[in-house]
Order: sequence, then C-alpha cells, then structure tokens
Amino acid sequence: MSIKKKLAIVAAAESDCALRRATVGAAWRGLKQKTEIAATPPRIVIAGLALGFLGGLGTSGGSNSGSPLIGKLISGLVESGVTSAVAALSAGMAAASVQDAAAQPPPKAQSGASPVPHSPSIRPITPSP
Repeated sequence: MSIKKKLAIVAAAESDCALRRATVGAAWRGLKQKTEIAATPPRIVIAGLALGFLGGLGTSGGSNSGSPLIGKLISGLVESGVTSAVAALSAGMAAASVQDAAAQPPPKAQSGASPVPHSPSIRPITPSP
C-alpha cells in the first residue's frame, strides 16, 4: 500500500473521529439541558418520598430489629442510585465548567510587566557581564 493511500485512510479516520466527537458532545449537552429541566425541587422531593416509602415497605413495626431482605435490597439500590446520580451530576457540572473556561480567551499580560510577580524585598538575579 502506498503512502498516499495510508494518508487518505488516516485522514478519513480523523474526520470520522471528529464527527463522532461532535455528536457525543452534542448528546451530552442535550442530556445536561434535559436533566436541568427535569430536576425541579418538587420532583426531587416527591421521588425521595416515594423511594423512602418503598424502602420502608419491607420493615415491620414489631420487635424485629433488622429489616427484611427486600427492605435491605431496596435501600441498597436506592443508596447506590443516589450516589451514582450525584456523581454523574457533579461530573457533568465539572465538565461544563471546564468547557466554559476553555471557551474564554486567556487574560492578556500587561505591557512591561514581568511574568512572575516579585516581592519588593527580593531582587531579581541579573547576569554579570
């Protein structure tokens, strides 16, 4: 295979990768917007009440100190679901802040200013001739 064919294959793969990256980015942005729209405080409270009710279904009011297996199972599922949801939301928020920071231009340096701030009591080292 000639080098031109290999370069054409690499260029096609790079363009496909860029297209897929843009598609995934758009899907994540859409998911973030839909999550922000759906996660209203009343819905969160209602979901918490419903899951708490389901977690307490298996418990009895008697002298039984531990909850039955179904209560433990539901409680474990709820706990892991909440933990993963919080982790996903915080990761999404961190990714959004990184994208926002990357979209902003870097601050311009002042003319005549040194790149490293100096303390007044410390003199910069000057080379001797």
